[in-house]
Amino acid sequence: MEAKAAMRMHRLIECLLAELGVEDFCREAEKIGMVAGSSFVDALEAKYGDRKLCPCGKTIPEVKK
Repeated sequence: MEAKAAMRMHRLIECLLAELGVEDFCREAEKIGMVAGSSFVDALEAKYGDRKLCPCGKTIPEVKK
């Protein structure tokens, strides 16, 4: 996975975890990102793919599919 795609996935996972009320969503997103499958990432894209910023306020990079 290229760096931008990995960063995008991490930040989309953060969106989900923040919505669920997970306090340390950044650290938890790192763990989940290491084992996330393509169907999980597709679901994140469907739900949060239009967001421009993660809960930390960092830009969610665009990647070509």
